[in-house]
Amino acid sequence: MGATTATDAATDAGAGTGAAGDGPGGARAVVRHALVGGGRRRPMLLASALLSSHMAGEAAVPVAIGALVDRAVEPSDGGALALWLAVMAAVFVVLSLSFRFGYRRAARNVEEAAHDLRLAVTARTLAPHGLAARDGMAGAVLSTATADASRVAELHVAVAR
Repeated sequence: MGATTATDAATDAGAGTGAAGDGPGGARAVVRHALVGGGRRRPMLLASALLSSHMAGEAAVPVAIGALVDRAVEPSDGGALALWLAVMAAVFVVLSLSFRFGYRRAARNVEEAAHDLRLAVTARTLAPHGLAARDGMAGAVLSTATADASRVAELHVAVAR
């Protein structure tokens, strides 16, 4: 979660070479950098774990309701009813908090990855022998690239789920 310089981000993302494929500047390298570069591996795993907990909580709700009915409502047991209502409350607390913090972490990962990719694109575009010097259309390149950086960074939410 430390800040990276434009040069570091450009090097990590492989912005200095190639255009596509498996090479150092290829699409896979850019996606890998967006997902786990810049110290995002652990935060991505945290977001994945929290969002997985949310999904497990969603699956646990009908199971807990069935157990509540079978073990507390049907036998008319007040103590068991209180216990199973507490279990239901705990399931909903886990459900709510795991989504809240998991999605928050995934959203932060998206913004950090998009920022790093924008830095890499800017460094490559504005380099003395970069795209701006070659094509003379730095604005168009930057506009397209920053939109693409945001789309690539959105992979954090997809992977986390």
